[in-house]
Amino acid sequence: MVKIKRERNRMAAGAVVVALTAFVLTGCFAAAGNHMNWQQVDMARALADDAGSRKWNTYRFLTEGPFAEQRIAYVLFGDDVTVDMWHTPFVNLGKMSLREVLDNHDATLKERMWIGTPLTFHEYQRGGKVIACTANEFQMEVDLWEMAAAGPKVGIRMIYTDRRSFSGGGGVLDPDSR
Repeated sequence: MVKIKRERNRMAAGAVVVALTAFVLTGCFAAAGNHMNWQQVDMARALADDAGSRKWNTYRFLTEGPFAEQRIAYVLFGDDVTVDMWHTPFVNLGKMSLREVLDNHDATLKERMWIGTPLTFHEYQRGGKVIACTANEFQMEVDLWEMAAAGPKVGIRMIYTDRRSFSGGGGVLDPDSR
C-alpha cells in the first residue's frame, strides 16, 4: 500500500517537473522580444503640426469574435521597420498619414454599418525617434514588441487583446463587473 502511494507521488512530481520545464521554456521564447514603451498622442497638436501629414506604412486589422461589430485598429510604421502581425489577418493600406487613418476609420465604419468608437493613438520611440504608431478603438489593447532584427531594419511584433467580455457583461472596464 505504501509503495503504491510513493509511486503515485513520484509520478505526480515528475508531471509537475515536466510542466514547469515546459512553462519556463515557453517563457524564454516569449521573452526574446522587448515590450516597447508608448506615449499617447495629443491628436489636436499632431493634426495641427507636420506630424499629422507624415506618411507611414499602414496595416489595418479587426478583432475576431462573437460580436456583430468588431473593433478596428491600425499599425503605422516607418520604412526602417518591419512588422510581424503574428497570425493576425490584416489589410495593407500602403502609406497613410494620421488624418488619412482617421478618414479610413470613418469610411470603414460607414461601409460595414458599425457604430465603433474613436481611435486612440500611441507612438513608439526608439533612440528618441518615433518609429511606429498604433491607433485602436476602445476595449482593444494593441502592444508592439521589439524583436531581434536581422539586418538594418527594426523588427516589431504586434499583439492585440480584445478586452470586451464574451459573456455579455461589458468586459473588464464595466463598473458592474467589480
